[in-house]
Amino acid sequence: MSLVAKLADKSATELFEEYSIQQLQQLKVQLAADVHNKKLELRALVGNNYRDLLKVADDIIQMNDLADQQTSRLSDLTYRKAKYDDKSLRNFNKFFSAVRANDLENTKFRNRQMLLRNIVDHLDFGLQVLRDEVEEMQAETGVYENEDGENSHDSVSLQFVQLAKQFYLTESFFGDELKETSFVVEKFGKMKQEFLQELQTEMANCTGDGDYEFALHLLVSYIFVAQSQILEALEWYLSVRYGKVRDFGLMHDLYICLNYIYNTLSYLTVFCSKLPSTLMRQVHSSANSNWVANTGFRKYSRWLDIPASYKVDFPLPLNELKSIPEKEADKITEKWKIDVGAYLNEQIGTDFAHSKDLEVLSSSLSKVLQSFKKFTSLVAIRYEDSRLVDNLLSVWKSIFFSFLESNVGNFQNISNLILETYGSSEILQSTHTTSGLNLFQYTDLTDIDLYLSQISSPSLYAVDTIVSQLGQFKLTLVMVLDSLQGLSKLSSSLTKQVLSIDDYEDDEYWEKTAVCLNDLVDEGICFVIEQLNKLITDFLKEIGKLVDSGESSPIKHFYIIRVLYQLRENININTIYDQFKRISVSAQKFQTLDLSSMVDELLRKIFKPLVVSISLPFREEMKQMIKKRPTGKYAEVALWTSNESGLPVPNAPSFELENLLYRLSCGLTNVAENPSEDYSDVYFSDTFAEAKLGLVDDLIGCLEIEEQKSDNIDHEEEHVVREEDDIESATERSVDLAAQQKHSIDSKTIALLTFADLVFLNCFKTDPLSETALLDQMQKGVSRKRVETLTEINPDLADRAYTQGICKGILDHFKGCMLMFGPLC
Repeated sequence: MSLVAKLADKSATELFEEYSIQQLQQLKVQLAADVHNKKLELRALVGNNYRDLLKVADDIIQMNDLADQQTSRLSDLTYRKAKYDDKSLRNFNKFFSAVRANDLENTKFRNRQMLLRNIVDHLDFGLQVLRDEVEEMQAETGVYENEDGENSHDSVSLQFVQLAKQFYLTESFFGDELKETSFVVEKFGKMKQEFLQELQTEMANCTGDGDYEFALHLLVSYIFVAQSQILEALEWYLSVRYGKVRDFGLMHDLYICLNYIYNTLSYLTVFCSKLPSTLMRQVHSSANSNWVANTGFRKYSRWLDIPASYKVDFPLPLNELKSIPEKEADKITEKWKIDVGAYLNEQIGTDFAHSKDLEVLSSSLSKVLQSFKKFTSLVAIRYEDSRLVDNLLSVWKSIFFSFLESNVGNFQNISNLILETYGSSEILQSTHTTSGLNLFQYTDLTDIDLYLSQISSPSLYAVDTIVSQLGQFKLTLVMVLDSLQGLSKLSSSLTKQVLSIDDYEDDEYWEKTAVCLNDLVDEGICFVIEQLNKLITDFLKEIGKLVDSGESSPIKHFYIIRVLYQLRENININTIYDQFKRISVSAQKFQTLDLSSMVDELLRKIFKPLVVSISLPFREEMKQMIKKRPTGKYAEVALWTSNESGLPVPNAPSFELENLLYRLSCGLTNVAENPSEDYSDVYFSDTFAEAKLGLVDDLIGCLEIEEQKSDNIDHEEEHVVREEDDIESATERSVDLAAQQKHSIDSKTIALLTFADLVFLNCFKTDPLSETALLDQMQKGVSRKRVETLTEINPDLADRAYTQGICKGILDHFKGCMLMFGPLC
């Protein structure tokens, strides 16, 4: 039925009820276009046949003349004997009919281009209507769903099939015309490509369970338009779907991509079972085989002399439609799976390699395995000679251990930086602080918070970067630990039941994969611990070589001590071991380091030469100080108290010793290479105690050596005096005895002064700081020998009560001024 006949009997109300305003506008434009085309056709017919009409008129005139001549001749025959031959009339009628038929054929031939143009225009309109309906359906539903109405799946999919049939009929009836070059032919070719592209787009977007019938009709439409064989159409379908697979961002849409792959294979199963029967109905059934009568092509059939009993001659014989060759279809499917597997392996492997850290890498593996867990049937997809998932796990493992090696290897960068800084005196000398140990130095206390922060946190400019990197390295180890722990959790989740999308289960495979992940966790733990132990050991050995070389200056010793402090504090190796052991699946044992002991050993090796080097000039000065005492004057003696017996009781060491110890303490925290920096923080470690005790013993040794020399001199002088007594006169003897008595008093005083210094030095070794502990300390080591020597010089020191009073007074003095001596206390 034509469009005019279809609309003629309907009122305006009915039209508005049945069609939208947009559709009515399109119908109006179409009717106007048909009227215009009819006018053009009429004008063309009149123009083309005008001369023929003139010629026919001339023929009629000639025939009239001939008729007059024949009439005249017939009148002459009146008088003759003859019969009328009716065959002449029949021949004339046949000739006239043949002329008219020939003229009709010529007219139809001349109008084929115009007819083709109208058919193409009709196809263009139908294609536009189809696009609009597809867009409207997508806008309304968001996805394809089965629903009744004009824009339902069935309606839209059948429109695809109808348009496909019209494309095929157009190429069938206008094959010669379409070989020419013209605007109509070019437009038809473009429309065909657009229609194929529309089929490709809609086929690629089919994702829902309700799209099976829709996708089947799309595939049928493709077969009709492309005049394709069934296997070729299946290859086209898989190629379209493969192109869509490549559009997914796998790390973000892997689950969606796997769902799409699963739907693709499900659709393919439906196609293999339903496509032959669907094509049979469309091509060979009596109801559908007359494509001209069942499509919009029928209004042009009378111009093409198409018989009413026409049946399409589509190149799909019945024997090919009985069933799809299973083996051939399987080959196509397997090839597609191989292509998909190669693409997934390449893209996911690339995403693994481009992971910025272990957290992202572990998250990527979790997404992959969890996604495949929900589509277990897709695990069968292979890459080369193994399953795709197994190969992805192997690729991930290689990248994972590269990350582990790189992350743990960051410690090598830290050690390189430490050694580089160690060799740069400029950097080591750049550290400074505004507060130091010198209590007599003017300090600005206007900002008490700043002052306290400077005292409690000495400047560590030279190790700031190292401390920062050690902190980052610690965070890196935490991230490594988290990633391994995440693998352990992922392994557990793989053995749990999940709601599989494809209702396919393979518990044996996922248990095997879980075991593989557990082995990977243990292997990763051993790898990390082994690498970490090696790097730390190599670094400490390198530090040990530098210390043993004996070429280091105090400022470098201070730097290394600070570095070792930070290393021990930030790399809590025992905690790291415990954390890794906790997540180990097999709880296997691995070699551990006693980092604290190793650092302490190095610190002891560093402190000893450091203290010896710094204290050397002070020890020499102390030797000279003791050597000069017999000729010196000591004002501090006047400050001594007396006991009940009237004996002097020293209550403080000599001013010289206190000054020397103060300067020595300052020398321990400030070095000539960087006088503005306070290094008192390096002595906070317990490992300095051994070096400090050795230093105090060395200082006590200085007292002992010099006093022994002084005692020998005294005895020699006394011996000389006794010899001279025998030969000198009585007067001279009395003078010498007075001088000797004066010298003896000075020796006792010097002995008391030296004893006070000895007690004061022992205060630095006494722990706990009490009078009893101090007295016990005085009876140990070189101090005991020194006490005995001094007692010989000053017998008063043999009285325990007397010496106890001296110790008490000096201890009280020490408690009041001990802060002056910084690291020595």
